[in-house]
Amino acid sequence: MFRQRGDRPGIAYALYILAWVAKGDITYDVALTKEALALFKEIGNREFVAWSIYTLAYLDYLRGEYETAFRLFKESLVLHKELGNTWGIANALLAMTQLHIVSQRNLAIAEVWLDESLPLLKELNDQNGLAYAGALRGLLAFHRGDIAQARVLIEESLLEYKKMGSLQGIAERLCQLAQVVIAQGDPMTTASLYMEGLVIARELSLNELIATCLEGLAGVATIQETYDWAACLWGTAEALREAVHVPIPLSDRASYERTVTRTRVRLGENAFAALWAQGRTMTPEEVLALQGRAIVLPSSQSTAPPPAIYPAGLTAREVQILRLVAQGLTNVEIAEELRLSKKTIAHHMTHIFNKTTSDNRASAVAFAFRHGLA
Repeated sequence: MFRQRGDRPGIAYALYILAWVAKGDITYDVALTKEALALFKEIGNREFVAWSIYTLAYLDYLRGEYETAFRLFKESLVLHKELGNTWGIANALLAMTQLHIVSQRNLAIAEVWLDESLPLLKELNDQNGLAYAGALRGLLAFHRGDIAQARVLIEESLLEYKKMGSLQGIAERLCQLAQVVIAQGDPMTTASLYMEGLVIARELSLNELIATCLEGLAGVATIQETYDWAACLWGTAEALREAVHVPIPLSDRASYERTVTRTRVRLGENAFAALWAQGRTMTPEEVLALQGRAIVLPSSQSTAPPPAIYPAGLTAREVQILRLVAQGLTNVEIAEELRLSKKTIAHHMTHIFNKTTSDNRASAVAFAFRHGLA
């Protein structure tokens, strides 16, 4: 409606809000925010220029682009300070703190920023910000090896989020608490925390958080020696992360890779690859239903073929979508077939067109037939 009226401030604000609430491929949120930022600059709205830069920084943080994210968070902080925007300053400081923790940068400077944010949050009576700061304090303790203190601080933060009824905050804190609890050697409680977080993450359609919970459950599964289920869980989580372009945070990668490697050795390369591939085709509901059951692979998956190399740099998912296009399916029908969002399919189609230098679906289908993909 704002576009129809040519209302640039309205368009910019709607784009900005949509970037925060849209679900699916994170690259879509980036595109929305960049368009909003350009409009805010044109109309001279410096406050929302600062917030749009902050949003781009947050999205880059999620995508694992830590250097770019840090630069943008600092730029946002400078602008908020120039504007005297206390809430913006506090949020930028908290975000920079979390980025330093997750990207395994200097924890000492992260704690300085956290301490700088606290009086601002108290001045604003920002209960959400204070609860978030408490969780960050817990993460700092965790990464310094003070596991007991980390648990106390994150449990306190979780309680505050429950008082506020903030579902996303609750789910995120449950996952953080699970990481602490598994470090204390309590896999049963860890699994319970991940499952509780997973219920909320699925309700909110937070795919990256769903993936985190599945990865956490896979880690517990290896402790319980249900290695086949762990491999399936990892496969499902990987597919979810690829769909939204959110990788595993750097701070979690080393532990993740060690556990995956141990499981691959235990199962054997072929069985591990086949189970992982099966997990990639499953929804979270389907892979969770495998818990406690013997997992029987189709005979075609008894040995894992080497990964295919497709022309023009197409990924396996893009080839899968291109084949459905060649069968005459619309984007809506493909989304239903693959259980993905329409936005995700649209973004895959854009990548397919770019890689195959196709102007339309017919041209892309012609490419598929020329290269034996359909």
